[in-house]
Amino acid sequence: MKKNEINQLILWVIILAITSPLSFIGGMIAGGYLHVDFTLSADSASSWVSAIATVSIAVLTFILAKETWYLRAAQLEQLEQIRLDSIRPSVDFAFKISKVSVHLLELEIKNNGKGIAQNVSFEFKPVGDNLELIDNPIIEKLKELGAIKHGIATLGVEQTYTTFVLSFYDMMQDIGEEETFSTRFIVEISFADANGHLYSNKVTIDFSEYIGVVEVGGGDPSHKISKSLEKIANWAESLTRGSSKRISVETYNAEEREKEKERWEEIRQERQAQRDQQNQNVTSQSSRPPTTSAD
Repeated sequence: MKKNEINQLILWVIILAITSPLSFIGGMIAGGYLHVDFTLSADSASSWVSAIATVSIAVLTFILAKETWYLRAAQLEQLEQIRLDSIRPSVDFAFKISKVSVHLLELEIKNNGKGIAQNVSFEFKPVGDNLELIDNPIIEKLKELGAIKHGIATLGVEQTYTTFVLSFYDMMQDIGEEETFSTRFIVEISFADANGHLYSNKVTIDFSEYIGVVEVGGGDPSHKISKSLEKIANWAESLTRGSSKRISVETYNAEEREKEKERWEEIRQERQAQRDQQNQNVTSQSSRPPTTSAD
């Protein structure tokens, strides 16, 4: 019985319980006016009224108790639902462009729920009547992953499983561009919460969404920074010599630094003298008159 029908039934019972005593009293008054040969003493009338009132109160009490029981059951059901929602996991399956290159695709499995996901398993299904899903190389590549093939035992709250899946360049060389971007399938994810309650989620994957995706700015800045730091680390490592991995440093005291300064000053003066001599030779050659030969 529907909830609206139950409420209407309760309303009619309440109306009947209230109108019954009034109808009885009205009948007595009408009978007195009609002089019907019916004698009813005051005690009998009072007893009838009390009995009818008692029955009405009993009916109303039963209805109130029943509604209270229904309300309590609804509250318990709501509390149980709140408790289940507080530990309910929600596992998502999605692809994302790699930070390394726009042509590389990564798989991301993440628990976005409020509780731990256990016994996570995956099943691939075609979209509509697409029967080519069985021999699709992309699906076969996904099934080679351990998380897909054997499932994930436990996936914590906000925990993410990420792995490289494929390169668009390699996939287009293997099966062609048209078949690569026309791949569509459904992933059905099954998992359980900490109490063993089973849940499922369906995700539709459509590779046509990646048509026309381009990259601007030369890639992800964090990845570029990591590559630069790697180059700096390699350069710093090249400064070390030998198996001790120490940097060779020559130290000087004040006297040695003064001698080194005098030596560099002598070298500078010698070079300056050489440049002055060369300039003087050039000047003398340019000022000498040209010689003529006699016939």
